[in-house]
Amino acid sequence: MKLNGSICVKGAHEAVEFYKEAFGLVTAHLGLMPDGTLGHVEFYKDETFIFSMAESDKDSSKALNLILSGDANPVTSFSLDFETEAEIHKAFTVLSKGGRVLSPIEALPWSPCCATVIDKYGVCWYIHVPADKRPTVNEVEEFFGWDK
Repeated sequence: MKLNGSICVKGAHEAVEFYKEAFGLVTAHLGLMPDGTLGHVEFYKDETFIFSMAESDKDSSKALNLILSGDANPVTSFSLDFETEAEIHKAFTVLSKGGRVLSPIEALPWSPCCATVIDKYGVCWYIHVPADKRPTVNEVEEFFGWDK
């Protein structure tokens, strides 16, 4: 089984450029609705599908304001693995403009470089470079203080 994520936002044409810049993606399968709004677009990295997007026909500005102010949390979150710390820094810089940083760029037992950001569209992203070796359960418990 494979989960394929899709993002629906108001202002999808602008959002396409935003995510292309943040993640270094290219788009394909662009479909426009009769009114010119974005019906469907797919994002790829090195010919691998990453996620898709469409224009939302609903005004979600109230929910977006609650999420960005910290009074509500997003319902879902996406996690993206990157190969280099430079990619993380670029994505973090773009995503955090107009968004909310939940955790700054840092090293954790499972990643030498990671961060969590809610972008200006209300999408939560956990971006990271995976560690060469997964931490043991004991290492994670010790990190969080669960071993006490």
